Amino acid sequence: MPNMGFFLGVVNGLGIFALVTMMYGLALRKAEPGLGRSLALGLLFGVGASLSIANAVELAPGLRIDPRAVMLVLAAPFGGPGAATVAALVTSLFRLHLGGAGTMGGIANIVTIAAIGAYFAHFVFEKMQPARTRDLLLLGLLCNVPFLFILTVPVDNASQIFLRTIGPMTVADVIGVLVLGRFLCSERKAFVFGRALEAEASTDPLTLLPNRRHLERRTSEMVETARRSGQPISVLVIDIDRFKQVNDTYGHDVGDTILLKVADVVRDNVRKSDAIARFGGEEIVVAMADATPEAALQTAERIRLAVDEKIFHGEQESGNVTVSVGVATQQGEDLSFKRLFKAADEALFLAKDRGRNRVEVAI
Repeated sequence: MPNMGFFLGVVNGLGIFALVTMMYGLALRKAEPGLGRSLALGLLFGVGASLSIANAVELAPGLRIDPRAVMLVLAAPFGGPGAATVAALVTSLFRLHLGGAGTMGGIANIVTIAAIGAYFAHFVFEKMQPARTRDLLLLGLLCNVPFLFILTVPVDNASQIFLRTIGPMTVADVIGVLVLGRFLCSERKAFVFGRALEAEASTDPLTLLPNRRHLERRTSEMVETARRSGQPISVLVIDIDRFKQVNDTYGHDVGDTILLKVADVVRDNVRKSDAIARFGGEEIVVAMADATPEAALQTAERIRLAVDEKIFHGEQESGNVTVSVGVATQQGEDLSFKRLFKAADEALFLAKDRGRNRVEVAI
């Protein structure tokens, strides 16, 4: 049977995994989606596995036994393939740094475990999310298969060590995957639920554009940045012409469809960095950081023409939809979104007064 040091190493490893669970929710909330989050989660799982190796007991020179598999096999299901790759790389580099007779076998073990987790994440777990206990149980059992690499370590008693430790190691890994997997599931569900509430509170339910509250938060950040850099901010206030008449004549279902189509046109004709929102009724507002009056005017004209050419509420000959747009630009220390919006809204009123289906720029 393994000595007491082996069991203490396993217990220490599971304690490290508890700390990783606490950091997992923080990484989800703070790291930017995409590459940044994959890197953060990969480092988290990789450091957890490396600390597990650091707390391992050497049962023979260069032969380290520890529950690293728990961290590595869960990296892909809870972080994605990018996180699993980073975790495997970090752990492999740490194992290479430690050196010893079991280095190559240990690295092969690390890479294979991460690959098993990636396979499960893609082919077994529904929507990349392990939710069923039996799936986690199977994952915990299979992550011990790479333990066979211990037999490649050039020590005389490798096979004896394998037979003595495979049972306790399997039990430790299965329990670790089950317990840690459940905790990680809870953390991710809490994160997803929180984001859903945030999205619901800041999204217009009809057009799925951000709402006024979200726009005010975004523009507050944009204004602070623009004041420091001296760059201009432009605001577009877009209003559907004769929208009440369309609702009264064709019904609110047609009006909602038109509003949806106009929102799509606006979304397609602004930059990804621009802040866009349904401000109220049929009014859509776009805030453009680092946008000159000329650039803002070009964007407004592009939106106006696209709506005029593509959106209809009846026959194409007589039912075209049009929008009027007010544009305002400001820069400097007295930059204010409230002042910008008021100026753009006054320009919009002028566009309506001058015949609609036109763009007016605030002086």
